[in-house]
Amino acid sequence: MASEFELLRNITIGQYIPGDSFIHNLDPRAKLIGVGILAATLSASRSIIAVLCAFALILFLVKLSDISPRYALRIVLPSLGFLSMLFVFQLLYTGWRNLEGVVYIEWGWIRITRYSVHLIILSAIRFVSYLVLISLLTLTTTSSNL
Repeated sequence: MASEFELLRNITIGQYIPGDSFIHNLDPRAKLIGVGILAATLSASRSIIAVLCAFALILFLVKLSDISPRYALRIVLPSLGFLSMLFVFQLLYTGWRNLEGVVYIEWGWIRITRYSVHLIILSAIRFVSYLVLISLLTLTTTSSNL
């Protein structure tokens, strides 16, 4: 029973923290449109640098909302198991998609290439960005306003 409460303490999606910041005072429709634009930007970009810039923007918005970035990033802890499983599958199965790229390791049917490592890094940054972005939305907007 106590472990359930410990897990819920780390999940920030769905919680609301009252505040009087610029982000808190925005219209909920503007927040939803902003989240949609940032999510579309994260999804459409294939550049690690562009996704890192979007993630930096999300962290800036978290800081602008007077919420600790450390608190907003707590959502990543419960999802580490899923993230690691996702990365292992990407590492194992995406190496054969780009046959003319640089091959780092090839052992039987396992092939780790520059392309697969790029996809893993890109997916990790995207996934964490999505989690923090949704967490920011729910931390600054009441459920009745959403």
